[in-house]
Amino acid sequence: MNGFAKGKDVTVYLDGIILGGVREVQFNVKSTVYNIGEYLTDIPAAKIPSRSHCVKLKLENAYLAPFDCMETLELCQNGERIIFSGCAVSDISASIPPRGEVVNTVTVEAAERSIIHE
Repeated sequence: MNGFAKGKDVTVYLDGIILGGVREVQFNVKSTVYNIGEYLTDIPAAKIPSRSHCVKLKLENAYLAPFDCMETLELCQNGERIIFSGCAVSDISASIPPRGEVVNTVTVEAAERSIIHE
């Protein structure tokens, strides 16, 4: 499942605390398959699938310290709550567009996702 939302349409919570300055949110599923080969040959003996959920947040002038120790990330939009757990930050970058405001991009990978319809 892929998703995209503008900051004004979604509320983002880090461990239950509202995160301000959200410009946009993107999320998708990242699937990887690891091949395990036989010893001294290239013949695959087994395949191990791995699946994680990737959330990319674009933030305006955000204080990034809360991302250091978060456990859950929650997106609330249109009566639906998407809760990501087992979170870890995989990338943080910043860009400065011509207008001069700093835009931080934080990429979070989560082990599990659950959806609650309200």
